[in-house]
This record gives sequence, C-alpha cells and structure tokens, in this order.
Amino acid sequence: MDIANSCIPPEFDTHSHHVHTREIRAYLIDRGPDSARVLDFLDQDFVFAVQGNHEAHFVRTSIDRLRLYAKINRHGLSWVGELETSHIQEIQQRLLQLPIVLEVPTDAGLVGLVHADVPKGMDWETFVLGLASGCAETRQVAQDGRRRVDEADCSGVDGIARVFVGHSIMQGGPVRFGNVYAIDTGAVYYSDPAMKGTLTLVRINGDGLDIAKTMGSRIVANGYT
Repeated sequence: MDIANSCIPPEFDTHSHHVHTREIRAYLIDRGPDSARVLDFLDQDFVFAVQGNHEAHFVRTSIDRLRLYAKINRHGLSWVGELETSHIQEIQQRLLQLPIVLEVPTDAGLVGLVHADVPKGMDWETFVLGLASGCAETRQVAQDGRRRVDEADCSGVDGIARVFVGHSIMQGGPVRFGNVYAIDTGAVYYSDPAMKGTLTLVRINGDGLDIAKTMGSRIVANGYT
C-alpha cells in the first residue's frame, strides 16, 4: 500500500505505524526539533521523498548562515544549532539528491507527487521534461507555487491520473482541485490551538481517498473518481 503525507510531527512514530506500506512524503524538514532526525528517517526502506522549498533553501544556504538562522529560529531552524558541521553537511548532501517529483504507477493510473504545484495549463509530461531540463521557472512553481490553491483553480493537470501536493496548508481537511489533491493540513502546527493542525495520510492507490488525521480528533473519508 502506498501512503502519501505532508509532514510528520515529533510525536508520530513512523516505526510503530509502519505496516507493509511505502511512505511518500511531500515534506521533510520543517519547523520543529525533530527535523534533525531527517537522515534516520530517509534511511528507512519504506520512505520516499521529494525536495521542497525548505529542503532547497537548506541545501543552498551556507553553514555560517544556517547557524545564524538557528540563533534567531528563522524558518524554524533552531534545531540546526545543536548539530556538528559535518552532520549539517551530510544532511545538505542527502537533501540535494532528492528528486523534485515522484511518479507512482497504480491501478487507478499514474500518480504524481510534488511539493507545491504544477504550472497552470501545463500537462504532466511537459512539467517533468521542464524539470529535467533545468527550467528555473518550472522548478520554482514545483517547490514554492501556490497559484492553484490561491485561485481555487480546478482545471487540473492533463496527462496524469492524480497529483498530490503539500506546501499550502489546508485548514479543515485536504482539498481537491480537479485531479490535484492538496494534502498539507498543518501537522507541524498540531499543538497550536489557532491552527489546529493535523496529519493527513492518503492511500493513493485505492478506490477512494482514505484520509486519517492521526494527530486530530476526527477521521475524514472522502471519495473521488
């Protein structure tokens, strides 16, 4: 079974919750001290991940500047302050190797996973080819775009059955935009009473969209075709 999720808070033990599943993540490092465990997490043979804007920023930032950010907790990077330089460099190298997009063949058709978005009006093949060719604009949208969510654009993405994205927090539950599913429900803010963040798990290769909010009080099941 293939499970997609947006981000995992510290209290979620991936070892105890893993039962013959392949976990595909739209987030890796984010706000929170347990981001330092990212290498241990990536070493699990059931974990696959894409590189998002937080990972990209971490990779291209110098060690000295990361330590400065840690002191002021910019972007939630306080956890970096406790790490040896060699450990930070190892994390950077590992995150640099992550793909920007993943494709998973399923009985329902090809499923794509990307951190943020696919450019409006662009079909899946053109999107993937643009990333492969190093198109900076396509990469920026893939890792940091919000237009689809901001405009409630339900035109979808041609050339693929479903696309799962994170990045934009969906309060109240995941939202479908055509065949694009925004599943970041703010798990990193699970302890914030204003945000009421929850962890969303999605069974991407099933007949329906089975959503379990493991850090919240609700379990929501939505169907899709």
